[in-house]
Amino acid sequence: MAKKLFIILMVLCLIFSLASCGDTPKNEGEGNVLLDDEQTQTGDEDQPQTDDKTDEKNTESHSHSYSKATCQAPATCSCGATTGGKGSHNYSNGVCTVCGAKNYLNPTSNLKTNTEYIGNLHVSGDMLIGGALQFESDACVVTERYFNSVQTDPNQSPIVFKGTKYYSEGGGQEPHYYELTDSEVIVKGSFWGGSADAVTIKLVLQSNGLLKVTQSNNSLFPVGAAFSTNINDVLK
Repeated sequence: MAKKLFIILMVLCLIFSLASCGDTPKNEGEGNVLLDDEQTQTGDEDQPQTDDKTDEKNTESHSHSYSKATCQAPATCSCGATTGGKGSHNYSNGVCTVCGAKNYLNPTSNLKTNTEYIGNLHVSGDMLIGGALQFESDACVVTERYFNSVQTDPNQSPIVFKGTKYYSEGGGQEPHYYELTDSEVIVKGSFWGGSADAVTIKLVLQSNGLLKVTQSNNSLFPVGAAFSTNINDVLK
């Protein structure tokens, strides 16, 4: 009988012992610490948190490569950097190829008549040679102008080109047909032969009053050359 009581007591003790093991969670400061909603943290709770994603700046060096400045914008790199100021207009036939600005006057109302436009001065031996155009009511007189470095008339006043004095010697003249439009001066064929409709020279009258050649088959009037009624403009 005593043996049976002893066994019953041992069983009861074992039951109480097992029940007490689930009452309190283990919390020793090490290992896994129970957090809410099954979230766990390993190690010291005071350990600072770190973010694996870090902002890294691009430290690669960049050598700027600037485009040419235009009338609309300064020289600009592909990265957006700029240098200097805006550039000049790029005129073609009196119109800027970038912004469309016009650099010419209407020759029908602004071209000077019975006045010589001279330009393309260049030295040839002892002579200074250039081209000239004079617009009259019925013809454009095309002239090859000559200037001599030797003074033949004591009453003549010289012009100075690149440090040398030259004196006018006149030149060979040839009358041509011509036409004026709102934007161009068109010098056509010679009175002395050829087609009256053949285009010899095309020019635009710039806002500064100079005629600029845009098309030509005459070597005295090369494309891009400027001609002025004031010879000092073309002596520079």
